Amino acid sequence: MAQMFDVSEIRTHFAIERDRTAHEAAAPLELGPAPRLGARVTHSLRRLPWVTLLVGSLAVVLTAVALTADVRAALGVLLLLWVQVPAAQHRSGPAPAAVSAATARHLALGAAVLVVALHLLAGGPAVLDDALALGAVGLVVATGGAALGARRAHPPRVLLVGDLPQVRGMVARWIDDGSVRVVGGLALGATPEHAATGLGDLGIAAIATLDDVVEHVRRHPTDLVVVAPGLDVTPADLRRLSWNLQSTETRLAVVSATDDVAPHRIVVAAVGGSTVELVAAPGGGTTYALAKTVADRVLAAALVVVASPVLLVAALAIRLDSAGPALFRQVRVGRDGVPFTMYKMRTMTTEAEHLRAELEGNDDGNGVLFKMHRDPRVTRVGRLLRSSSLDELPQLLNVVLGQMSLVGPRPALPKEVACFTDGERRRLAVKPGITGPWQVSGRSLLSRERSMQLDTGYVDNGRGVADISILLRTVSAVLSRRGAF
Repeated sequence: MAQMFDVSEIRTHFAIERDRTAHEAAAPLELGPAPRLGARVTHSLRRLPWVTLLVGSLAVVLTAVALTADVRAALGVLLLLWVQVPAAQHRSGPAPAAVSAATARHLALGAAVLVVALHLLAGGPAVLDDALALGAVGLVVATGGAALGARRAHPPRVLLVGDLPQVRGMVARWIDDGSVRVVGGLALGATPEHAATGLGDLGIAAIATLDDVVEHVRRHPTDLVVVAPGLDVTPADLRRLSWNLQSTETRLAVVSATDDVAPHRIVVAAVGGSTVELVAAPGGGTTYALAKTVADRVLAAALVVVASPVLLVAALAIRLDSAGPALFRQVRVGRDGVPFTMYKMRTMTTEAEHLRAELEGNDDGNGVLFKMHRDPRVTRVGRLLRSSSLDELPQLLNVVLGQMSLVGPRPALPKEVACFTDGERRRLAVKPGITGPWQVSGRSLLSRERSMQLDTGYVDNGRGVADISILLRTVSAVLSRRGAF
């Protein structure tokens, strides 16, 4: 039988919420001083990405001179740079990947509009060819410059607003991540003493009230005020905070329930007078999966040919250094839980598994994987192969066979999978990868929880741009040797 609901109770609840919202809207709000026109212009000029704009413009001008390009095409591309690059960086987050993606997207769209406009106004294939060539140069230089500028900039300085558990949780997460610098916190609903104690032990300055946020921002350089909505934060509070921050260089951000969803899967829309977030289905879709499969097979086959001399030299060194085969075979769990044989260069002695029982007390791993910084089972050649990640090269054969991908979650052992929760089994929805978010974020230095979070996040939010970014970051991770042991 269907459950019956008391409609009168629902109507009463909405009536109470309507009256409370109306009372909050009617309550007088204390506003900060409205910024003057001169201050707003100065503020806008200071926020311009000057280095990216000047370098991109210089590259376009030099290319135009070298190609003796049409002046109309050159001026159009320069205008495109000075309009679209600031707009892209204003609407993107502080992360280098977000900045570069937004810049490339805005410039590509602007270039398409420019080509159409030149075709209608000027005509002639020469002008269009010049516009395409100069637009491509501007896009590459500006996108790279924007990403490099964001990477070299200091981590965003953030002031947190929310209840005490929310603020403490975000502080702990960002301190471990290292990508955000927390400069203050306001624990709403907590007494000043409780807030000072709860945030002080994390090294965070506690702010007394919501009205003190703007004064703290003016005294301490802050890039973002991040608000975690809750019972103690009303729409009127957010409006007042945004109005007061208008006279500063600090932006306002709001954490939502979609915190683990990548921005490219979210579209903000209006439904029934309310602002909602439309969340796309997890995963990259059929087109992404097909393109990734083709790219994996083709690139892996080419890399096997290119890396074959290195593989032969490594195999010979292994055989000369210690007894046993050059290749190490181990059963791992692939997509949908199907086991497969993974190949690696052998880096340990053949008695490694028998000696493990004597070394259990020296485990430096994360509770599931057994790891030691100075593992006596690792051979001399094996230590070099591990630190340089050359021992992973035979996994290209697994990619060619369709068992692995170039980018994906770390291939798990059967005993690891046996310990997975229902949520952690989500990482088995895609093929494991030779490299992935785990490998470029610290490898063996990461906790088990953080490793799982990175892998499941990749499964849900993966796309082509992220794969390319991870492949490029893998080069830096291999050279730094961070977490490789």
